[in-house]
Amino acid sequence: FWLVKMNTGSDAWVGAVNLANLAPVLFLALYAGSLADRLNRKSIILVTQSVMMASALTLALFASFDRAGLPVILATTGTIGVAFSLNFPAWRAVIPDLVREEDMLNGIALDAAGFNMARFLGPALGAAILDAGGADAAFYVNAASFLAVIAAVLLIRTPTPRLAGGWVCG
Repeated sequence: FWLVKMNTGSDAWVGAVNLANLAPVLFLALYAGSLADRLNRKSIILVTQSVMMASALTLALFASFDRAGLPVILATTGTIGVAFSLNFPAWRAVIPDLVREEDMLNGIALDAAGFNMARFLGPALGAAILDAGGADAAFYVNAASFLAVIAAVLLIRTPTPRLAGGWVCG
C-alpha cells in the first residue's frame, strides 16, 4: 500500500489495491470451502502458497527494476487475493487432521493466535525492512517467507478426505 501511495499520491488507488486483495474472499469463500472439504487440503495449501510466493517475487522483481506500476501491483495483489481466498479454508480445515480431538480447542486457538500475531507483527517488520532496504527488499523478504510455510506443509502428513461414491480427489 505504501508503494501505491508513494507512486500515485491517491488514497483511492490504495483502496483499489486493497479491494483487489480482499474482494476475492467475498466471491470465492463458499467455493473455496467446498474445495477444502473435497480435495487434498495439503495440496491446496501448497499450490496457493506457491502462487502467493510467485506473485510476491514477481512484485519484487518489478520493483527492483522500477517497473512496479499500478497495473502490476493490482494484478499481483489480485492474484494473491485469489490464492489467499482458496488457501484460508484449507488451512483452517487441516487443523482437525493435525490435532487430536481432545486438543482441538487449543489447536484452533493456537492457529488463530498465530494468524493474528502475523497480522500484528507483519506490518511492523515490513516497515522496518522498507526503511532499511526499500520496497523491493520488503517484497523479496515477503516472497522468501513463503518458503518456510511451504517447507512446513511438506513435512506434515494429513489424510485425504473421501467423497461420497468412494473416489478421491487431490
